[in-house]
Amino acid sequence: MQGAECVAIFPCCDGVCIIQQQQQPAAAASPQLFISYQWDKQREIKVLYSKLTGLGYSCWLDVMQMGGGDSLYDKIDRGIRGCRLIISCTTPKYALSANCR
Repeated sequence: MQGAECVAIFPCCDGVCIIQQQQQPAAAASPQLFISYQWDKQREIKVLYSKLTGLGYSCWLDVMQMGGGDSLYDKIDRGIRGCRLIISCTTPKYALSANCR
């Protein structure tokens, strides 16, 4: 990812979370954090989302941002470009998926 200034890796959801921070400030309307994950872990990720939003962070999470008729890849692209920090919750299954490669 271009402009990355910081990366942290730690265990998360039976896999690994990788946090990568961007140098450019996000637009005010864009969520601060972008959460990427494997759908089998959606329950655990929703708990993470709730904890982060409870702490005052605005988060991009597909099930919270997507609406009927939205273009999945366009919304993801805008969410990633507008965020300050990417949280990637990587499981072995996610690492093998086409979306991760």
